Amino acid sequence: MIDLTQYKELMKCKKNMTKIEKECEKQFRKEFRENPNMTMDRRHEILQPYYDIKDNVYTKMLYDIFIDMNPIIIEHRTGEQLKFLEVFGKNYEILDNRYKLQVYLMAEESSIMYKFLDDLKRTDDIIKEGGNYDYNLPVGGEPAILRNGKEIKEGYMFGLPYNIYRTTPNEDLKDYYEMWENLSPRGQARYMNEKYGMNYNLNDFPDVEK
Repeated sequence: MIDLTQYKELMKCKKNMTKIEKECEKQFRKEFRENPNMTMDRRHEILQPYYDIKDNVYTKMLYDIFIDMNPIIIEHRTGEQLKFLEVFGKNYEILDNRYKLQVYLMAEESSIMYKFLDDLKRTDDIIKEGGNYDYNLPVGGEPAILRNGKEIKEGYMFGLPYNIYRTTPNEDLKDYYEMWENLSPRGQARYMNEKYGMNYNLNDFPDVEK
């Protein structure tokens, strides 16, 4: 089992981070009562001290622990078992913020990209069961694949490359979404195979119209 509670400095940092989060949330609620039309930018500004310690201190401490431990993790998209170092590399600074977040989620919540092979005891004493994922990824919803801290295969959402999905207004994708939703599961798998070179076995999916 990976036991994070044994790391005293990490536990101390978590306690401080939780305290800062509560103080920020208290300030947010106070300002929100005075101004219900508060912008999201202002909310982010109020919470920035919490984000700073979470992203730049606490998650970095988690990363260093996992680098030193180098546990086996499971890649959701491929099912491969890999060492933490193989996937996330040993340079925290080069990690995209999305993948720093995955390190945090693996330790604190649940990541859709990677999970530990062994059980994990979180800092809140909750034990997360290791091993295989309990659910399958939807066709067209594949997360990115990392090696040595860098993305080597892009991720997809609803059959679209993640960057296109993230940056294109929904209104501009209306016709695409309609096409995608009207495909059968086998049709979606065929689409991903033909357009993006996936290796779905079409016989694993029903050819039933939605």
